[in-house]
Amino acid sequence: MTHPGATGFTALLLSLGAAAAHGQAVDTVSRIDSLFGRVSTTGPGCAVGISREGAPDLLRAYGLASLEYRIPNSPATVFHAASIAKQFTAASIMMLASSGKLSLDDDVRRYVPELPDYGTRITLEHLLHHTSGLRDEGALLWLAGGRDDDPTEEDDLLAMIFRQRRLNFSPGTQHLYSNTGYTLLALVVRRVSGSPLKEFARDRLFVPFGMTGTQFVDNRFAVIPGRATGYRMLIGGEWGHTPYVADAYGAGGILMTVGDLLRWYQQLPGDSVLWPAALRRARLVNGDSVPYSMGLEFGSVQRARYLGHGGNAMGESAYAMRFVERALAVAVLCNGREIDAFTLARQVAGLFLPPAPVARPVETAPVVAVSAIQLRRLAGLYYNAATIATRTVQEKDGRLYWVRGGPGTPLDAVAPNRFRFPPGQPAELLFPDSVPGQPREMQVLSGGTVTSYRRATPFASTTRLGDYAGRYRSDEVDVTLTVTPVDSGIVISTPGAWRFRAAPLFRDAFAIPEAAVFEFVRRGKGGGVSGLVVDMARSRRMAFRRVD
Repeated sequence: MTHPGATGFTALLLSLGAAAAHGQAVDTVSRIDSLFGRVSTTGPGCAVGISREGAPDLLRAYGLASLEYRIPNSPATVFHAASIAKQFTAASIMMLASSGKLSLDDDVRRYVPELPDYGTRITLEHLLHHTSGLRDEGALLWLAGGRDDDPTEEDDLLAMIFRQRRLNFSPGTQHLYSNTGYTLLALVVRRVSGSPLKEFARDRLFVPFGMTGTQFVDNRFAVIPGRATGYRMLIGGEWGHTPYVADAYGAGGILMTVGDLLRWYQQLPGDSVLWPAALRRARLVNGDSVPYSMGLEFGSVQRARYLGHGGNAMGESAYAMRFVERALAVAVLCNGREIDAFTLARQVAGLFLPPAPVARPVETAPVVAVSAIQLRRLAGLYYNAATIATRTVQEKDGRLYWVRGGPGTPLDAVAPNRFRFPPGQPAELLFPDSVPGQPREMQVLSGGTVTSYRRATPFASTTRLGDYAGRYRSDEVDVTLTVTPVDSGIVISTPGAWRFRAAPLFRDAFAIPEAAVFEFVRRGKGGGVSGLVVDMARSRRMAFRRVD
């Protein structure tokens, strides 16, 4: 059935309710079409699937699978689902564990002895939950000079992983997404089972569950019938073709139809090797729960809890979710990078869920007066080395403001060192050592989590940019960076690969926005520059030595 107004769209309505509710079903289809209305009939698009009570209710598709040949997407189109692959890698590990071939508490070096000994155990469970501390392979490839269209060979990727000499953090103490862990888990499956993950998952997962359009891909040149081409938006607003470049898989590299993905997500917990284990939330060594388990993340829509995962690559966007207390699953696969599959999936799910109950008013602490002098002591630039995020607070007209572009957000003081965001933003700022002098740290308290920022010393206008010029070497990523001063910043480049301008951030530190912070190291206080340390969101404290 094709709904009126969906001209140019390929659609298949399966049931969506009993025949008596036909009018309601048509209305729901119309609302789903409206959600995907921004997907052009002449550009890339999506396939969406909804399953209720363990059976598919709706499969529908929009946009084009191939802009070159004007082929429309359909429910049978094969999409690259990127990181959605992780749950299938996790399920393969769980199947080996259930048959006694391995234990989740095993040290990964038992199966991958090439991995350096970091002086602490990294278990398979750490890899599954992103609590291993291993630096993320994507960040490492970029820092080594990689470009979007560079091919990723498994041997080269593993060689880089095995060269790492430092962790982001001690295993089990933090949660930080790392594709590296799932690349290693794919290797563990191969070494324990004797079959590549591609074959193991096909024989033990995809075929038994009737997922005939699903496969892991380890050859970027492979011809896949029915496959959608991936696209991304170019400068100027036109769609551009994106090549598939990865020969490594486990963290990604899975191709599937929306119907296959829906089959996987509509399983009941008792029918799956993955869902019961995923529902048992992992915990850090301090007892805090982790919002991720076995290749799945925890979330909620209208207060209904779900397990799900997304996938994003050069030309793809995907998201799928299964609601914990309801027999409802939603899957969205898209072949345009800028299409927001996560938001679309949540909006579709919201059509099938009861509205969230109205929250009761929360009693708040009274506002207190804080002097302008004390507020000016708190104001300044703060930096989180773990996330490479900077945050600014300012004092204006006797009030503290949280500034992230524009005039900033006014905060209410509930104590001399504690400030509350406006209603609707459940967060607070805490300056734990702010009385009576200038703080060294700022903490953002939100949703039971604490994010710490250290105070940054402003970049001095008298600093000689020429001090930073030179070449800096890291054997861990096998690259030499060149630093060149330009105008009021520096340019950082790799041989024959990329060249980026970095702006001053604070003393001896420069930033490529949303990518990396480069902090130069000096010999003693005020000495010459001897090296630099690079921080990225998923790869921390990468040391480079000066080589000129």
